[in-house]
Amino acid sequence: MFWADKIASELKSQGPQWVDDMKTPSGQIHVGALRGVIIHDLVYRALLDFGIKAKYTYVFDDHDPMDSLPVYLPQEKYKKFMGFPLNKIPSPGKGAKNFAEFYALEFKEVFNKLGSTPEIIWASELYKSGKMDEGIKICLDNASKIREIYNRFARTPHFNAGGEGKARFQASPQNAGKAVESLRKKTPHFQCGEAYKKIAGADLPPDWFPFSVICEKCGKVGTTKVYAWDKKKVSYRCLPNLVEWAKGCGYEGKISPYGGTGKLPWKVEWAVKWQVIGVTVEGAGKDHMSKGGSHDIASAVCQEILGYKTPYPVPYEFFLIGGRKMSSSKGLGSSASEVTEILPPELLRFLMVRVPIERAIDFDPGGMTIPDLFDEYDRCAKDKRRVFELSQVGKISEKEIKFPRFRDVASFIQMPGVDVKKQFPDADKKVLEERIKYAKIWLDGYAPKEFIFKVAEKLPKEAKKLSPEQKNYLSEVLQLIEVKGQTPEEFQEALYNLAKEKKLSSSEAFSAIYLILTGKTSGPKAAWLLLSLDRNFLIKRFKEAV
Repeated sequence: MFWADKIASELKSQGPQWVDDMKTPSGQIHVGALRGVIIHDLVYRALLDFGIKAKYTYVFDDHDPMDSLPVYLPQEKYKKFMGFPLNKIPSPGKGAKNFAEFYALEFKEVFNKLGSTPEIIWASELYKSGKMDEGIKICLDNASKIREIYNRFARTPHFNAGGEGKARFQASPQNAGKAVESLRKKTPHFQCGEAYKKIAGADLPPDWFPFSVICEKCGKVGTTKVYAWDKKKVSYRCLPNLVEWAKGCGYEGKISPYGGTGKLPWKVEWAVKWQVIGVTVEGAGKDHMSKGGSHDIASAVCQEILGYKTPYPVPYEFFLIGGRKMSSSKGLGSSASEVTEILPPELLRFLMVRVPIERAIDFDPGGMTIPDLFDEYDRCAKDKRRVFELSQVGKISEKEIKFPRFRDVASFIQMPGVDVKKQFPDADKKVLEERIKYAKIWLDGYAPKEFIFKVAEKLPKEAKKLSPEQKNYLSEVLQLIEVKGQTPEEFQEALYNLAKEKKLSSSEAFSAIYLILTGKTSGPKAAWLLLSLDRNFLIKRFKEAV
């Protein structure tokens, strides 16, 4: 049984389900984030297939601070916005009200193309509308308990979002963070909680509260620290040295935490969102799902503080490009929109659907990866397996679709004078046109040099490598070329038979043809290539070679 179907079968008796995923639009969202979108989409589809009433939403965390500057942005223009909420930063392009919306809509367009259409929720609206207010109050009232939860699960020298970990060390002795980091490097697998106590002499301090105010003076949210809560308002300071990536203005004030005046640290925010939205199923990458990690903290807050059941967890592995994990905020890796330009929607879905969620996907578009992926997709289509069904953007076609082999399409479009469409008379026209489009893209930027060929205007110097036996073979191929009216299939068979007759391996025989035409030892189907070329040109070239 497919993994998403197993989840659906487990949840069938538990009533309606709400599937949710989320992402901070801190820059061009990388293709790795698409795995989360598709995984949640698969769970949602499986629930519906099992007759379970379900909803699927996607939260864009546009209320988070800008804590890193993508390399592709004008550095001087955007440097001054470090620490600001992403929804308060100017859009880098047209069609969006702010920075967060610009990149969120770009990503939304990508996953919509892949057939995933969750309802969009903006985190800033959850705050501004007051939906988060009750959760904020509960968390501030229970700040000491949340501090205990954080300290209980502390395992790394800094928390991975919103500056909450960095703020933690700033609240303690000046050199605590550096000392812990040094100890971490020297002592593998050390327990940060214990190390922190030894170096800093404390866990989260008593004046730590799970809330960051948007400074009333400078507008930054990443530089403020709340130090008191009187049940109505929080007291805060905007600190110049709270975090490394932004400088606070030094303002000190008091403000109600409701209606979007600030935000919860994200592990706490995650839990509150589950309750506010009504989420029952939500997965996350292995970095968040590791023991003692973000999900454990959010789950503890959810159950112990909010009294809400933790959503059904779906842990999954990373999506890597050439073995490297990507970052949206730093501008590292391939953006989701870039990858959709080299693969059609069904193939990109298939790339993610076919791999079990507990296994990492390592996709390198170079070499023969893309043709191999197309081959695997075509084989899966013949079996009509569940993987193929869930890879479709829409409903699976009832009629059998004839898929032209991608690598053959890529070969034919390199042959001068060949009408590619005539080579696949039984293929689905729409699919063929799509594959021609993506084959050109693959050849232009990702195909290995061995696959790309161009007929040389003059006899290549590599032809000097021909053995006497190969030259003898070519002289007889010349006679076959002069025979008119033969089909490519008949010609290809004749070339094979001639090689056997001359006691040459097919590799030795065909490499001779490729050498005198392209200077390479391999190439497309020889008969098709030869028949695509001018007969007089071939006769002249073969005579020159032998």
